[in-house]
Amino acid sequence: MSAPIRTVRDPKLSAWQSAVHDTLRREVEDARDARATQADRPVETDVLAGDPRALGTTAFALANAPAPSVVVAVDNLAGAADALGRKLMGMKAGAAAPAAKPAEPVAPGANQQPDPEALASAATQVTASATDASEAEVQKQAVLSAHFYDMAESARTGHLIHALVLLWKTVFWWGIRKYSTGDLRGWITTVTQYLKTYAWGTRQPMYRDWKEEGGGSQSYGVVDWRLPKNAKIGIVGDWGTGMPDAIALLHRVLHVHKVDAVLHLGDVYYSGTRGEFRNNVMKVYNQLCPDPAQCPPFYAIPGNHCYYSRGPGFYETIDQMNGTHARRQQASFFCLRSEDDAWQFLGMDTGINDRKPLSATPDPGVRDSEADWHLDKIANFKGSTVLLSHHQLFSSNGKVNLAAKEGAQSPANINPNLLRQFGGALGKVVAWLWGHEHNMVIYNPMSTDDGRALPPGRLVGSSAYEETRLENPYGQKYPSVTFNDVRLSNEKGYYSHGYAIATLGEAMEIDYYQFPSSGTTEWTRYSATPNPELSYGWLYKDTLRPAGQQPLAVEISSVTPADAQAAEARAAGGNVAEPLAAAGPGEPVPA
Repeated sequence: MSAPIRTVRDPKLSAWQSAVHDTLRREVEDARDARATQADRPVETDVLAGDPRALGTTAFALANAPAPSVVVAVDNLAGAADALGRKLMGMKAGAAAPAAKPAEPVAPGANQQPDPEALASAATQVTASATDASEAEVQKQAVLSAHFYDMAESARTGHLIHALVLLWKTVFWWGIRKYSTGDLRGWITTVTQYLKTYAWGTRQPMYRDWKEEGGGSQSYGVVDWRLPKNAKIGIVGDWGTGMPDAIALLHRVLHVHKVDAVLHLGDVYYSGTRGEFRNNVMKVYNQLCPDPAQCPPFYAIPGNHCYYSRGPGFYETIDQMNGTHARRQQASFFCLRSEDDAWQFLGMDTGINDRKPLSATPDPGVRDSEADWHLDKIANFKGSTVLLSHHQLFSSNGKVNLAAKEGAQSPANINPNLLRQFGGALGKVVAWLWGHEHNMVIYNPMSTDDGRALPPGRLVGSSAYEETRLENPYGQKYPSVTFNDVRLSNEKGYYSHGYAIATLGEAMEIDYYQFPSSGTTEWTRYSATPNPELSYGWLYKDTLRPAGQQPLAVEISSVTPADAQAAEARAAGGNVAEPLAAAGPGEPVPA
């Protein structure tokens, strides 16, 4: 089988494109010999046969269009591509296919570009039969894929300038969302910012140590202000984009849930500069809550992105927010307690040990002096502790243990540095929440390889980052780490955002919600008429009992806010808005 598309970044994708390209081309040639039955075929074969790049377009569109109904087995590219080609062309399984004829792509020039409308039309007819995506979305993917195909051919044949021009058009022209993985223009600034601010390794990140800046006082970093004993706390992660959906999500947390405080699990994009903290955090918060004295205080821990610029944006922000000195946090770690000493939240700084964008650290811990500070707070607090970090204690999808192997049951994929620093003090920890991965995951009870139970782990890193289905965030790469089936919805190839609301009491209840991302149908509906119901977007409830009480593990409530709202509405003879429902992989947000 010939491989006319060779030069792309991902070798598996390159091979897949080539395999699908050849299969579809064979089927097109076969279709031309069977024009009597052409009306029964789901593709306009004359258009496809006229330009080999149209087939490359289709191949890439198939790989990237939302919600493909065909599962691709990349380990058997030829077989998978052949099966897919037969499905798309309406062939019967097992029918003989003609031998492949090598394609002879021509290096594109300025006057040789295929007509985008013709390519989109051809690819749409093929791709739409294998997806539940809208025609407009498939057309956009098809035209995008034409650029990718031409970039590959231009690079392969030495036309590098033309390839760069096409890359520019792809990134800047065709509407890839900001703060998504495809946002190359934005993410490249993390590298340039890092090189500029760290002066090629000669400067160190900013940090406030309780032994130095705090004068050795263990009370340094403990917030004087106390949470009400029945407080509501909003928890967001990876939220700092300043985009309309991020602003609307925080507006909902503040003004619909009416929280007493907001906790941010880290990352202000792209690099945590002064300007980004000012525009994406302080201005947004001040606009939503103009009166600092009446506004719920905002407490944050830095993520890795916050340190790409050394950290001045983060420290200037915590020094200026929350009004009075008693409500402010002093460092990149903090202790926030309830007024009845029943609950405390400990925010830790793992971001400082993952501050190099070109060599990300999969398993950062905190500085040893900071670990000592946290251990003192856990040991000497009579109530229960919730730990907050930016990086994961464990993960089913992202590697955090360098010894772990994908697909292996053991060793468990647990961050060895955090386990070393905190493993001996987890008896009084009732939950551990983190961000970093741009998803919401409710992990099942987890233990180490030697049988030590870990606190319930919750990933809340989806409050603004535009996570795509292509990244397969719910893929379980490490079977030793399992999770609940609760998942964020997705639409048009992007997942919804997520946040949590913790309510204090004798037990702590944590409700998890999703929120539509901009550009989706649900966002259009929501932004036109913001939904004031507390049931909107509800997904899941934790009930966490105080440390030392049995069972320590999570209890799941069978009554949801949506149930309660509906029951109240029926009793009053009124109506209740439908919540944003959870959807499995490939399912769109309910319209």
